[in-house]
Amino acid sequence: MFDTVEVYENASPPPPPHRKKKSRKRKPTRAKASLSAMLARLVFCSCGLLLLGSISATVGGILALVRPNVAWIGTQRRSLSQEMRDPLQGYELSRPMNVLLVGIHPDSEAQNSPEWRTENSDLMVLMRFDPETESVRALWIPPQTRVKIPQRGRATIAEANRIGGTALTARLVSDRLNGVAIDRYIRLNSQGFRQGVDWLGGVEMNLAESIPIVQEEDSVSENRPPGWETLTGLRALQFVGMRDGEADGELERVQRQQRFLKGLRHRLASPRVAPQLERMVRLMQEYVDTNLSAEEMLALVNLARSRSPEGLKMVLLPGRWRNADSEENRQWTIDESDRDRLIAEYFLPESRNADTEESAEDSSEAQRSLKRVKIAVQNASRDPLAVGQLVNSLKAQGLEKVYPVAPSPQTQRHTEIIAQNGDFAAASALQTLLTTGRIEVSFTGELGSEMTIRIGDDWLEASESDLLK
Repeated sequence: MFDTVEVYENASPPPPPHRKKKSRKRKPTRAKASLSAMLARLVFCSCGLLLLGSISATVGGILALVRPNVAWIGTQRRSLSQEMRDPLQGYELSRPMNVLLVGIHPDSEAQNSPEWRTENSDLMVLMRFDPETESVRALWIPPQTRVKIPQRGRATIAEANRIGGTALTARLVSDRLNGVAIDRYIRLNSQGFRQGVDWLGGVEMNLAESIPIVQEEDSVSENRPPGWETLTGLRALQFVGMRDGEADGELERVQRQQRFLKGLRHRLASPRVAPQLERMVRLMQEYVDTNLSAEEMLALVNLARSRSPEGLKMVLLPGRWRNADSEENRQWTIDESDRDRLIAEYFLPESRNADTEESAEDSSEAQRSLKRVKIAVQNASRDPLAVGQLVNSLKAQGLEKVYPVAPSPQTQRHTEIIAQNGDFAAASALQTLLTTGRIEVSFTGELGSEMTIRIGDDWLEASESDLLK
């Protein structure tokens, strides 16, 4: 529309008409010109109204999705100093949003050029931000997941970004996940990841494994022993990206990424970081490719930093390896039955949420299904006999697939029931058998298990008589 106006403005004026005697034929000419002008104005105004309507609809859609939360100003009567300490409280989602996170680890030459957007993806996570339940649910999709790309045939989901960008990637992810809608995307490279972690002042984590100390980009020195460490951007990048080429190595990488996300969430909730988050989020837009507005990103961060431990649930797309012995040809084949259960529980708004109350019939069925669940028991307490006692007690209750695993390098205060496969109902049924333990939905337990019980020191406070009901 603006180009058309500019052409008209820059056009030369029409030549003056020849001076002729007035004739009777001039009136019809004026009428035709007047009619043409009216039609032109009508068409022009109609196009303008349509364009204005489209813009209004777009803006309205954005405002309906994310709106500044101003109600708390009157109800909570926060002072200006309080508002400055926590500026993100001014942003909230008005309805759930599904965001596809695509991570790319380009080579050093493409790191700072637009070319990094056209490479294979190295990380893919579908995240659901739900303001109604104040929760974040994340589904890890292995880059080696098998898909069928139109006019290309069988390939891995990692190749979709190189072939068709985020549009093709989102389409394939939605197709493989029963048509789940994808509202927004974030495409992030390793440089942006490093910069974001450094801006936060690092992420503190209790590492169960040693990771090499990187002095420069291409040099590695001795390993740092396990324990608490504040990971800088470079150290965090190596931690979440380490792989050893084996099939289990890829799954261990998913576990480290989920553990890092928990640490990052804790860091975002820090009162020291809160005043800087709005500035950091706006600066990060330079390092990411996304169709999220700055306000939407602020709303997502505000929701993600909720302090509720139950507010974050992380699962792995169920499946198995095909050609597991070949790193080059290895592919992740989806288990469609378990996929359908996860999608229904965590990503379909019309389905019942995974953490809602269950009926007595559902609870009984979940307890019966525990007999078929592989449950690993790991000791993270100061009692060396805890694992043996718990394994024997659970087997006495009819749970045959219970087995001990190597103890955790660190002790912990609370006992955890980790739902590796995302089955919250089964985890709740197991919780009813114990007098202690809190449920965590994540892929951070023992590899090969469907559920992991990590015994904490609160076990010592429970007598053997009342441990099992």
